[in-house]
Amino acid sequence: MNLEHDLRELTLDDIASREGFTVPFIVDEEVPLSKWYGAILNEKLKDLSDGDIAKLIRQSCHLTYIIPEALYRLLQNPIAGELYDAEILICMTEVNEQFWEMNDKVTSDVREFLIKIKEGCIAIPRIQVIIDEEPEEISEIVDQFEKKISSYIKGY
Repeated sequence: MNLEHDLRELTLDDIASREGFTVPFIVDEEVPLSKWYGAILNEKLKDLSDGDIAKLIRQSCHLTYIIPEALYRLLQNPIAGELYDAEILICMTEVNEQFWEMNDKVTSDVREFLIKIKEGCIAIPRIQVIIDEEPEEISEIVDQFEKKISSYIKGY
């Protein structure tokens, strides 16, 4: 997976413009999520924290740009996260199926990454994370996620 260097230089405001948003974002000071988004709007993708990337994924914001950035980070650190280990990866497992179905290249790139983990080409520590109040091994999450997105790849 090669994330174009240029894309990492884009700000969220640039991305919003590319996605067709023409009205400037107005921060609602009463809404914490709005304040947070307003605070990072002019940050470049490469400068966002792992927590910001995870939150953008959870909010389904700009996923065609954020998922490749998330994958770039996971290739550097497969358990990247701010609130907890593997936060970015776990957030990606919750992305709706329509995104994976409509973005073949990204879906294939993520699947390739997951297969590399399963085959041991990318090492991950043996850790447990809590999902729905149940501990799960990261390897189980990777296996389930790979099976899920494989079903969205044409010809698989």
